[in-house]
Amino acid sequence: MSVNNIESLCSQRVGYNKKIIKTDTSSLVPEGENYGGEMVKLNLVVQDENSNQSEEIHVVVKKIPPSEIYQEIFNIQHTFRAEINFYEKLVPLFQNFQRENNVQDVLDCFAKFYGSRLNLNGSEEVDLDAAIVFENLSIAGFRNIDRLTGFNFEETQLLLKYLAQLHAVPLAIKIRNPELFKQEIRPHLNNGLHGSGGFEMALPIIEAILNESQKCAPLVPEIQKLWHKFYYEEKDNEAKEPFATFSHGDPWVNNIMVKYANGVATELKFVDFQVYEYASPVADFLYFMFTSVQNNVLKENIDDFLKFYHSSLLQNLKELGCDLEPFGYDRFLKEFEEHTYISLIWVLTFIPFVVFGKKGDDSTVPSFQDIKFSDSLSVEDARKRLPQVVKDKIHFIVEYSARNNWI
Repeated sequence: MSVNNIESLCSQRVGYNKKIIKTDTSSLVPEGENYGGEMVKLNLVVQDENSNQSEEIHVVVKKIPPSEIYQEIFNIQHTFRAEINFYEKLVPLFQNFQRENNVQDVLDCFAKFYGSRLNLNGSEEVDLDAAIVFENLSIAGFRNIDRLTGFNFEETQLLLKYLAQLHAVPLAIKIRNPELFKQEIRPHLNNGLHGSGGFEMALPIIEAILNESQKCAPLVPEIQKLWHKFYYEEKDNEAKEPFATFSHGDPWVNNIMVKYANGVATELKFVDFQVYEYASPVADFLYFMFTSVQNNVLKENIDDFLKFYHSSLLQNLKELGCDLEPFGYDRFLKEFEEHTYISLIWVLTFIPFVVFGKKGDDSTVPSFQDIKFSDSLSVEDARKRLPQVVKDKIHFIVEYSARNNWI
């Protein structure tokens, strides 16, 4: 796992009058846990050229996925630039706006950024030498929650607090300084995945899972209709005012790192800012809730989480001098009726094959690539092998969405 021209790539972090005397690279995450990029742990020993004193520096280098298929799915030529733009352009705008409004708790829900490149040949092409350098959050005490476990109640509330602030700051800029938003922020919020990764083929197994539940079985025709609308028709997902704002686009458990003090979650960082868009905040809310919260916590508290998130959003908007009247709770709930189906259909396949996908050599869990979705026996075998926790989660989110008239 190599990184070329480390000296120039890491010059911002290493600093002046220092030279790299030793490097060590390894994979940051286990095999199979990388999707939109290759994460390299890079440890450096640098020496001050004046004092000859040495120190260790720990960074993470994000590279594009080596697989051409994933490069296409993740639209790397666009999304890699988008991540660079987020750190170079959007983060300073967000933070400066808060400081101008005397906000003490300035956005800090992302890793420190130490530079980037598209290639080594000076062109505009993103190639295998493209790289972004971040602080190593693990060294700073942050860690991922196991995707098979999910977020507990306290961790979920912490996430919603951070998510509400991330949504509120650009939303407040749109309200308070619409020209700045129009010129400097909105043009960057047009990212997204290119292609479905073949997930559209998975409808037969989702139908089979839903048919196991007496409450969900009658909803299968509606899911079929929404499935076709999501995968085969031009989606009417244009962001609606006034709630539309910066949306992370992929806030699931693997893209969130948490820091603990005495066993209590105290700080949080988002990673992987590749597919952020201009969208309703409910898209991020639902995507996180449906993919990353423990089933029992989700079932018992989702209504309270809705109110907590909305309250946190309004608190941030108020702090930034915004009129809260257009953002009432009833209007917020209306957003779910208009946008839920997009999040719902995507997570129905994301949950069994990514969130609860097999780890390493675990052959007990079906792999998306191994299922012949046109073969009823293959589908039935996969359905039987899926963990019950997957089926329970799918049943709940479909039932809950229908109960609230969101689908």
